[in-house]
Amino acid sequence: LDPDFRVAHLQGSILLSVLGDQQCVALDIAEVGARRFPSDWRLNFQAGYLCLAELGDSGCAARHMRLASANPESPRWLPRLVGRLLAEDSQEDAAIEYLGVQAAQEKDPRIKEHMIERMHEAVLTRELIRLDVAIREFRLETGVLPADCDTVVTHGKLTDVPHLFRQLIESD
Repeated sequence: LDPDFRVAHLQGSILLSVLGDQQCVALDIAEVGARRFPSDWRLNFQAGYLCLAELGDSGCAARHMRLASANPESPRWLPRLVGRLLAEDSQEDAAIEYLGVQAAQEKDPRIKEHMIERMHEAVLTRELIRLDVAIREFRLETGVLPADCDTVVTHGKLTDVPHLFRQLIESD
């Protein structure tokens, strides 16, 4: 490919993936284009799309989409997509941090609200996973389910009852 021909990197990666069934080569071309033309967010976006849709690698997709969303020319909906990809790749902490930073920088109240909502969803997912792992470990060691969340804490499987669950328990 002509290294100075941006369209060849963008469209070439699509053609190789769709018509040529060569997803890894297509990803390489999009990545080379993204390095060669860092001001074009579409190249990292294309690489992220290839990772997600063609290769099934949400971690790779999130990495490229994060780079694309950092570009000031990228669409305003892209950071929410990155947060979702991070959460789907079991990177809840990364998603929470990323969405928190993006929400703090966002000027549009509607977009900010959506980012905060996604961040809360990632926090809930992280806490549910923590609780599920602790309950599973408790059950494997004792052979029974814990009577309540505090039992899991006193048994040493959790350091604390997640705040969200404490609210749910106390409201009953």
